[in-house]
Amino acid sequence: MLDADNLRPLIENFRSGAIDVLILTQSPSAARPIVVSTPFATGELACVLPAGHRLCAARSIHADDLADEPFIGLAAVPSARRSIDRAFERRSGRPRVVAEATSALSACMLAAEGVGITIVGDMTAMTAIQAGAGIAVRRFRPVVPYTIDHALARPADEAPLGDAFCRLARKHGPAIHAGLLRHPASARDAAAASAGRDPSSKARRAPLLKNPALRSG
Repeated sequence: MLDADNLRPLIENFRSGAIDVLILTQSPSAARPIVVSTPFATGELACVLPAGHRLCAARSIHADDLADEPFIGLAAVPSARRSIDRAFERRSGRPRVVAEATSALSACMLAAEGVGITIVGDMTAMTAIQAGAGIAVRRFRPVVPYTIDHALARPADEAPLGDAFCRLARKHGPAIHAGLLRHPASARDAAAASAGRDPSSKARRAPLLKNPALRSG
């Protein structure tokens, strides 16, 4: 079960045994992990801008570039917020918070409406693009990494299916993550095909940006 933005109820269900396998994102620098888990892929935070913003011309966005820019904070994602705050430490200027989002995905949608800029995980940014959000995504510097982890509620010998899933995640997760970042449209079309929809139908396709993928820094 995956919910990167609202982990508390998932953690409670996981600890009670109602959830067998938990997929979560964590900061490598976290002082105390949320649960005992095993990383199987890594990502980094990305800068999300409204389409047409003046900073879209940059290949990557540095913390200093965001001084006094309207910024959408992540009120309900404390771990991401702490990581972002650390990225702006000892900088000459900071962005100006104009809104607080309850999830990283909703922050992307606010950015698409022109409310401001936000910083979220690269996977969340790609999810927003697949949903048709009018945003541009650029690498953020300094690099703020995160890990994608799995955790089993019970020992592997008591949860063979869950253990098999975790082994597959370790084997294929990094390649899947990298592929989704390179080809968000292909990932969307594959999902549509698996659901029995026609991915080539313009009426059913969410609009994508001309250059949706992360640009190299």
